Amino acid sequence: MRAFEWTKILASILTALIVAMVSGILAEHLYRTAKPAKPAFVVASARHAAPQPGPPRAPKSIVPLLAKADVKKGESLTTVCQICHTFNKGGPNKIGPNLYGVYGGAIAEDRGGFDFSSALAKYKGIWTPDLLNVWLTDPAKFAPGTKMTFAGIPSEKQRVDIIAYLRSLGGKPVPIAKAAPPSVPSAKGPAGFAALLAKASPQKGKSAAVVCGICHTLNKGGPNKIGPNLYGIVGSKVAEDRGGFAFSAALKKKEGVWTPELLNEWLKDPAKFAPGTKMAFAGIPSEEQRADIISYLETLGGKPKAAAKAPAPAPAKKAASGFSALVEKASVEQGKSAAVVCGICHTLNKGGPNKIGPNLYGILSAKIAEDRGGFAFSAALKKKKGVWTLDLLNEWLTNPAKFAPGTKMAFAGIPSEKKRAQIVAYLKSLK
Repeated sequence: MRAFEWTKILASILTALIVAMVSGILAEHLYRTAKPAKPAFVVASARHAAPQPGPPRAPKSIVPLLAKADVKKGESLTTVCQICHTFNKGGPNKIGPNLYGVYGGAIAEDRGGFDFSSALAKYKGIWTPDLLNVWLTDPAKFAPGTKMTFAGIPSEKQRVDIIAYLRSLGGKPVPIAKAAPPSVPSAKGPAGFAALLAKASPQKGKSAAVVCGICHTLNKGGPNKIGPNLYGIVGSKVAEDRGGFAFSAALKKKEGVWTPELLNEWLKDPAKFAPGTKMAFAGIPSEEQRADIISYLETLGGKPKAAAKAPAPAPAKKAASGFSALVEKASVEQGKSAAVVCGICHTLNKGGPNKIGPNLYGILSAKIAEDRGGFAFSAALKKKKGVWTLDLLNEWLTNPAKFAPGTKMAFAGIPSEKKRAQIVAYLKSLK
């Protein structure tokens, strides 16, 4: 009986195998498919040529977010961009190019003759939403060596709103690109930031803080501008009285003092630190750069060693013929490059609008504090008589506050006479 049972089991297994084999043969004949002429995808191998350089890629596209983007909010967020760019159709180039119609336009295309960096010029293709998102996240990472000094916008929501606004400015329909922003390294903990601060460079911080100077003064006793004077800010009370500056209610709610760690949190994302703040700046995504800036702010406490680092005053003014001779030999092109910093507060093209300071086209030989499109000059400058000669421009650029005590010009001056001569040579060419 036992042998009979084993025989049945073996017969069942054999039958199942035969059925499976026959089913496979029938299925192959019934559902035979043709081999595709071209594979659906190709697996890369080491023998293939290396890919051409291209923008960094990231996991997801922001295109689906554009449908919900706020164009009006995007427009308001570009206030800080307007320091270096114009957005109106046919607007002039400034430190950066005019951005009307940049959405869908070719990367580093000719925009009114703007001189793009070689770092950006090597990229081909067009500005898709995703590539714009990569760029706005971290320009220096997108194109190492770019002339764009802006640190980037860490908030994806803000970037999407800005891109939606750019799309409204004569933007062309574009294909969806796969590129998206490079991942931003995760923030280090408090111990990590303390270590960064110990290694930070105040000199680098001073250079990075140039953008702060648009809205703040940093010298001792300097006036408040759009934002308060920042001299001695480290260790001071949050929202303390700084020359009568009107702090937002959002910042007044904060207690304590500005420690380096608290300043790090503020500089990373002001709107997150104090929701409702009047500070429109998006923040600085690089923790290393924030550490450099804070190390520089630490030097601004009125200590003797900080004062010793200030640029030495320019030598006594040379005779008119001496400076005139320097101007004659100076390079107009080098002067134009050096005057980039002037473009933060002034326009230099014919008929350009006034900004924080007046338009400077045709300033040489013009009357001091003359009417320049209705610009409101300080009483200190209005007291000056005569016209802007080469020597007076030299004296002004050496130390504006000494030339006209009480001037609204917050710029500290240019200690290098050679650089002043180059800038004056460039201003002389603007006629």
